[in-house]
Amino acid sequence: MAGIEISAMYQEIEEPIEVLAVFQNGKIKPLSFKWKSKVYKVAKVTSHWSAPVGKYKWHHFGIIDKDDNFFEICYDEEKCSWNIKQSWKEE
Repeated sequence: MAGIEISAMYQEIEEPIEVLAVFQNGKIKPLSFKWKSKVYKVAKVTSHWSAPVGKYKWHHFGIIDKDDNFFEICYDEEKCSWNIKQSWKEE
């Protein structure tokens, strides 16, 4: 049986993104995000952690999209903005 070769690309990124998210009962739930003119729908949030930055926090989310690509996105409470931190996409 022939082996299956999977090629993946890891990128460290620090770019602003647009995110559609629900803020409810003190929790944040990302639903989709737009990066480089492409919309990625969130299939699963694999992890969430917060890091204090002064009196505010950065909320990090491990995301798997509907195509099984992994992303780390981050919400900055102070600036009310989102960034993409890294991606791991199958080629």
